Amino acid sequence: MVSKTRFWYPFILLMFLCAGAAMDTIRPGNHLNSSTTVVSVGEMFELGFFQPTDSEHYYVGIWYKNIKEDPVVWIANRDYPVTASAFFCISDDGNLEIKQGRIIYRVTDMTLPNANVSATLLDSGNLILRDENSSILWQSFDFPSHTYLPGMKLGYDTRIQSTWSYVSWKSSNDPSPGNFTLKLDSGPEKQIMIMNGDAIYWRSYRSWGDRDNFFEFPVETRLNMYNFSFVSESDTAYLTYNIYTNDTISRFTIDATGQLRQLLWLDNEWSMLNSQPMQPCEVYAYCGANSSCSNMSSPICSCLPGFKPSSVEFWNNGDFKEGCSRKNELQCGKNDGFHLLTKVILPQKHLTQEVQSFGDCRSSCLTNCSCSGFSYTDRNCSIWTGELINLQQLPVNNSSGTDFYLKLAATDLETKRQDLLSFEVTMSPSHTKKEQCKGRWQVEHEKEVEIPLFSFSSVSAATDNFSFSNKLGEGGFGPVYKGKLLKGDEVAVKRLSRQSGQGWDELKNEAMLIGKLQHKNLVKLLGTNAMVTLPWKTRVRIMEGIAQGLLYLHQYSRVQIIHRDLKASNILLDEDMNPKISDFGMARIFGGTEQRATKRIVGTYGYMAPEYALGGVFSVKSDVFSLGVLLLEILSGKKNTGFYLSNSLDLIGYAWDLWTSKRPLEFINPETHDTYCPIAATRYMNIALLCVEERAANRPTMSDVVMMLNNELTVLPSPVQPAFSNARNVQDSSQSIPETSQNKLTISVITAR
Repeated sequence: MVSKTRFWYPFILLMFLCAGAAMDTIRPGNHLNSSTTVVSVGEMFELGFFQPTDSEHYYVGIWYKNIKEDPVVWIANRDYPVTASAFFCISDDGNLEIKQGRIIYRVTDMTLPNANVSATLLDSGNLILRDENSSILWQSFDFPSHTYLPGMKLGYDTRIQSTWSYVSWKSSNDPSPGNFTLKLDSGPEKQIMIMNGDAIYWRSYRSWGDRDNFFEFPVETRLNMYNFSFVSESDTAYLTYNIYTNDTISRFTIDATGQLRQLLWLDNEWSMLNSQPMQPCEVYAYCGANSSCSNMSSPICSCLPGFKPSSVEFWNNGDFKEGCSRKNELQCGKNDGFHLLTKVILPQKHLTQEVQSFGDCRSSCLTNCSCSGFSYTDRNCSIWTGELINLQQLPVNNSSGTDFYLKLAATDLETKRQDLLSFEVTMSPSHTKKEQCKGRWQVEHEKEVEIPLFSFSSVSAATDNFSFSNKLGEGGFGPVYKGKLLKGDEVAVKRLSRQSGQGWDELKNEAMLIGKLQHKNLVKLLGTNAMVTLPWKTRVRIMEGIAQGLLYLHQYSRVQIIHRDLKASNILLDEDMNPKISDFGMARIFGGTEQRATKRIVGTYGYMAPEYALGGVFSVKSDVFSLGVLLLEILSGKKNTGFYLSNSLDLIGYAWDLWTSKRPLEFINPETHDTYCPIAATRYMNIALLCVEERAANRPTMSDVVMMLNNELTVLPSPVQPAFSNARNVQDSSQSIPETSQNKLTISVITAR
């Protein structure tokens, strides 16, 4: 779904034509002032003076003739603003200049054989200076500002000392050069970069020389309207593009916040097709040195194995720039070893050499005391020295990841182990012999999944014969117990009760699905209920973590899964308050954009999407609705079910009333008011209301939700009236019913009651 984003740059454009027909050319003796312009022959672009809002300054610029929303594409005098008395003309020596009294600003500074030249504005937006033979002497496309138009170049040519780079505005109403620059790196990798001053802010993943990775540039290609070309020679390299259809208006801009945006003029507004960096991990070195960044995790930064935060205080407060440092220094010899990291985007700054084998590459790193790690592909051995910068962890199903061998001290390799099992033990003595077949269960007669099986006696021994002292709680299947296997692994054991409202199929379904899932925000361990007071940062971590886990289910797991019973009591919190999605008894495997209907409606009212609760139709958007309800509960500290106010049917209706009356902060739990950010809180409420919209098609996908949660620069659409919002008024009752109730999550600490 293409997201439409409005960028209302408030310009006062002075577009009054001088007497007579519009012209596209300036000749010697002609000039432009603050009330005259030049228009391209097809009336696509216009050249003249413009004045930003709240500014006394004037600039010579080029803008779209018939577009009033964010129209400026080029500025002649970015670092030299003038007043309304200035004019733009061709000088006596044939150069373009801006005059203001006795002060002259030279737009071009060339030595020409004669002054018989003219300046013409083309329908491409290019201003060209030509001699009497129509030879081009100068063009504005060679001196870009902040907008990358079709036909322009991004790159460099060392032969003529030219660099085609794009510099952001200082602010939305200040065209002077800002902090961010879009450029093509002149190094061997030919990476596209966004620089923040002298520091890298964003970079494309690989070289443009790799044709298999041609669209690393942030471009939405599914519309099939772009034709990109990359030219690379010994002294020059540049990227250029054109659009197949003449009536399509599209461009790229680098804005004052450092975002590279791909824009399309559609339905009388700019629609944003793509933006980079889109997620925090795409910001260069977001997690600092010797760390891994994963947009699928919460928190998204983690120290590499064998490393610890350089500043625990900063790290715990969500400031990861200090990065991580080694727990134990390398011994520079055979006592060191390697830990394999799979599916990663490799760090920056490495040396590559050709070797005969993987063993040669490993030995080369092992004997190099400065080596931090290596990667080996087809006899190419890449060696990293010093700190590791910008390593990113990709989802398990991503095909573009690479293996990286991290060099560690022997002590770190010896102590590394898994703390928790990656599966749930689910057993019932009355069903194991009937349903097991060499450790496999048939899944919908299509696919099989291997699940670890344990004898009833071993599970009974692990839980001390299911003793009450080891009982953790009751689930929909029956009681849940803690236990410890012979190897010392702590597990949570579900035991199916004969009185359970759910059956063997649901239990088997849950075990099968969890066996397929490998994400840190999906349940690995069940625990005990606990009342907790959640500070604002913890609520944010929980909301983002739940969204990441749900995105994994919908998009990145080996099979697409719809949970169908997402609610507060199915979110577990570990000791570090990281959320875990649990209870997959109602979950279903899906495919593509499929939706299904069922006569057996299961789940929890208050969290069910309207199309599911009323018609039995469910899809990935059903989970999105449940997530929206859950976000509202976390923000407010109130339950959707059991919430009563005289004007509202439920929590959704209450949230909608406050939103439409422009009082969103009254919805936020007052216990967090000392620590929360009002802008962020309002943003999260906006996202939650988008998730609970009545029509499933209007709700965002989970990838949209994660992007909106993690990227505060993404402009959010306004929500429409959600489902179940005040369809009727709840009358006062004589019964004593509390107006609010404390929201509860589950902490997964193995402590019996």
